[in-house]
Amino acid sequence: MNAPAADLAKAPYPMGADQQIRQAAALLPWDLGVIRTLDMIRTQLFGDAEKAQRFAQEWAQCAVMADSREEIQNAKNNLAGLWEGAAFQQFDQYSGSVVVALNTNHAAVTAIGRTVGEFVQIVYDNYAAAIKFMGDCAADLAGLMGYGGLAVLTVYVPGVDLVTLGVFLTKLVDTLSAFVKNVNNLIVDAVSKVGTYKTSATSLLASANSFQVPSIPGGEVGHTSSWVPANRNAN
Repeated sequence: MNAPAADLAKAPYPMGADQQIRQAAALLPWDLGVIRTLDMIRTQLFGDAEKAQRFAQEWAQCAVMADSREEIQNAKNNLAGLWEGAAFQQFDQYSGSVVVALNTNHAAVTAIGRTVGEFVQIVYDNYAAAIKFMGDCAADLAGLMGYGGLAVLTVYVPGVDLVTLGVFLTKLVDTLSAFVKNVNNLIVDAVSKVGTYKTSATSLLASANSFQVPSIPGGEVGHTSSWVPANRNAN
């Protein structure tokens, strides 16, 4: 099974952009949801990305089913030329049924791993998009703050258009509002994408319910006297 999302790299949280946006939001006497949005990106999207990545990596590295199938097949092959009798026949039948069950269940396990990888991709895509919105907003604010400094000065200069300060505040509100709106739309879109996986999740549950479980090996397997060396009859 391929490693889901093993090549994803977590981008560092942009603290500089975070502080710049927070400082700009503090200039307004009303709440646009900017601080709440930043906290959500930093504490929820950031944390979920790491959790999803760790889960995906752990799942990808878990090769119990594939390894068990190979080991059982090897044991069956190794014993074939060494033993015979009732115990070996029962073990041969049992190990064969186990290999068949593992082969049958492998498709379902692969589907689960693929779904985990897709969820990881959604989380990382959302986080990358959110911090890009932060960077774009901070860049817009950097240019706006230079204009804002001039706007504040014009309040105290006689004969200069005092509307400049109002224009600055309008642009500031528009910039911060656009940031909050972009992030909110991102979350709504992500929720919609996750919703499309409900059908897949139902199918996975059905696959899990139909997993084949090998029957218990015959009682002769546990009796050493029932294991007959293959070359005994030749003596």
